[in-house]
Amino acid sequence: MSVGETDLERLTRLEGELEVARAAARRAESDRDRLLSVLEATSDIISIKDLTGHLLYLNGAGRRLVGLADDADITRTRVGDLHPRWAADLMRDESIPTAIVRGRWTGETAFLSREGEETAASCVVCAHRDAAGELLFLSCISRDLSERKRLEAQVQQASRMESLGRLAGAVAHDFNNLLTAVLGNADIALEHPKVTSDTDLREMLGEVREAASRGATIAQQLLTFARQQIVEPRVTRLGEVVRRAQALLARVLGANVRLVVELRATEDSVLFDPDRFVGQVLMNLAVNARDAMPDGGTLTLRTRDGTAEDTGSVVLELADTGVGMPFEVAAHIFEPFYTTKERGTGLGLATAYGVVHQCGGSIGVESEQDVGTTFRIALPVHEPGRRAATLPPPEGTPPPEGHETILVVDDDPAVRSVTVRTLRRQGYHVLEAADGELAEQVASAHFGPIHLLVADVLLPGIHGPALAARLCAIRHETRVLLVSGRPDDPRVQEWVDGHGASFLAKPFSVRALAKQVRAALGL
Repeated sequence: MSVGETDLERLTRLEGELEVARAAARRAESDRDRLLSVLEATSDIISIKDLTGHLLYLNGAGRRLVGLADDADITRTRVGDLHPRWAADLMRDESIPTAIVRGRWTGETAFLSREGEETAASCVVCAHRDAAGELLFLSCISRDLSERKRLEAQVQQASRMESLGRLAGAVAHDFNNLLTAVLGNADIALEHPKVTSDTDLREMLGEVREAASRGATIAQQLLTFARQQIVEPRVTRLGEVVRRAQALLARVLGANVRLVVELRATEDSVLFDPDRFVGQVLMNLAVNARDAMPDGGTLTLRTRDGTAEDTGSVVLELADTGVGMPFEVAAHIFEPFYTTKERGTGLGLATAYGVVHQCGGSIGVESEQDVGTTFRIALPVHEPGRRAATLPPPEGTPPPEGHETILVVDDDPAVRSVTVRTLRRQGYHVLEAADGELAEQVASAHFGPIHLLVADVLLPGIHGPALAARLCAIRHETRVLLVSGRPDDPRVQEWVDGHGASFLAKPFSVRALAKQVRAALGL
């Protein structure tokens, strides 16, 4: 009480001080409400714990993640109750002690839902002290990492598949060179007089050729997985392709698997190879579904619009009610030679993967054990004007013999040998070289015309198309036949489309080589 202050003055002063205190309390309450509103609105998980490990506060995102009701009494909940065992041990033994000593701990942990599912989360644990340094409480700010983990897994899977694709393409290319030599020499040997008169020898050579042909099929499947196989894309509607394949798929599935087809009434056009899509995508997926339902079930095919993840696409889903598969199997399901079956090469789904991606689409899988598996294929809506060249390998009866001069360039001695031998047997005058530089020297030393250049695309030093450009600039009479085990090489497309060159895919038979040479010569 001030000196000389009357009771009225004192009362007035106290009321003023009380009003100031009330205003401060209202501001503090308003600040607290705003802070609480922010904490409840954020998608991060925010919690406050006392020194005994019990919760003092858990925001809405945290309650929803672990399955606590908004009105649940969280004071009886301990920190360890929110986490799986390993994460609870981490919080007890490392996170909290480190935060108490250093003031903060940052790391990765996980939360546990009421259903027992783990959710990965980043976490920052802070120790809060008063002005005297006394520990008051601990706070924890966590962020759900499940979406980031999913995206990281997708990136890792895509990277692994890309690496496998490059490896598969390289293996198939070398394998095709070997098979070209085997098939060519077997064809030549089968025409030899001693073989035609020896039944046993002819049968053995026939078995060699048959085995090489089966190897060629595997090589083509590897090239398809690596997106290096020839396709014949056409503009069509996915639903129409599925409708036409319905009867065929039903026969593959058998009587104990019910086929349900649900197609949209209207669909955008897509650009893809429908025959390859049916034969190597739908058929492989149908066989996979059938094997997953040994006791019968249902396979549903449905088309729909693309979602935010596959905007601009038409989506085909194939959902079965089979045994499903664990995550560790699904993660490798499209890899070549990966299989859980006792028999088979493991190339079926890898081939399907390659066909879809070569069409510019994507394929993914979701599976749950004892529930079923769903494959989702997204194909981009056709853009008018998009070009698609086709280079079908030649087949049929051998053409007439020739007399023209041909320069054969291939760095593989076995392939070059069988090519030269075949063409000489056809009556051609054949020059040969192991690489582009030697080929230019051979061409310079030859004074007559060179009617045809038969060159492998992948040559050491100067590649086949570059060699063709140099040779054709000097010898205008020379035509070009490019040979490769990788028909999707843009250099092949450039020369076929822009320079009128012919193309022959490895491995090739003697008949295919002879016929394509005649076609390349314009005869």
